[in-house]
Amino acid sequence: MSSDRDRAYEELHRRIVHLEIAPGEVIREAETMAVLGVGRTPLREAVQMLERDQLVTVVPRQGVFAGTVDIADLAELYRSRAALEPVLAEQAARRGTDAHWYEMAQVLAEVEGVDDVERLVDADTACHRIVWDAAGSRYLRPTVEMLYAHSDRLWRLYLADVTDMSNAVDEHRALHAALVAGDADRAAELTESHVRTFEAEVLEQLQVGMRAGSLARVR
Repeated sequence: MSSDRDRAYEELHRRIVHLEIAPGEVIREAETMAVLGVGRTPLREAVQMLERDQLVTVVPRQGVFAGTVDIADLAELYRSRAALEPVLAEQAARRGTDAHWYEMAQVLAEVEGVDDVERLVDADTACHRIVWDAAGSRYLRPTVEMLYAHSDRLWRLYLADVTDMSNAVDEHRALHAALVAGDADRAAELTESHVRTFEAEVLEQLQVGMRAGSLARVR
């Protein structure tokens, strides 16, 4: 494993998902090497990983571009997550340790009464990652992580200002209780409900925005 490659991948992944690098924006090799403090080889390896995640597009003789987005992808992303994430939650309930659930409890405690959207989103992401880690599935986790990154990016692009994240965190508290109890069926049920509820809220806001003409498609 290359620490420089992994560091470049994690930082570029974060910047793309958080929209610090805009959809379709060129990622210039020399400039990125200087900013991240990595060499050409680890950067190119990181770009290959991001291309695998469909977060960048490599165009021969033109360069590397942050992936474009289409809000029409939202429904497919959430359907896929609703099918796969309950499997990980079920596995996590059976395989997770006290250390996992203590960490999750700490994350939730830190956002008790918080109304800052960014902090709530970070807590939501952290809870998902703890569950994925507890599940210990080396085959399913990479797919779910990719789906989550794309849905997070689309959410930030279109709906960050209108979606209520407090309910999502409350749902994680109920999930945490099921995980601590080792109730695999309940954990799977709550996870599917969490994803589908969030999808419904997002699609509702999307419809409102489209009726108002306030959402533009980015290609």
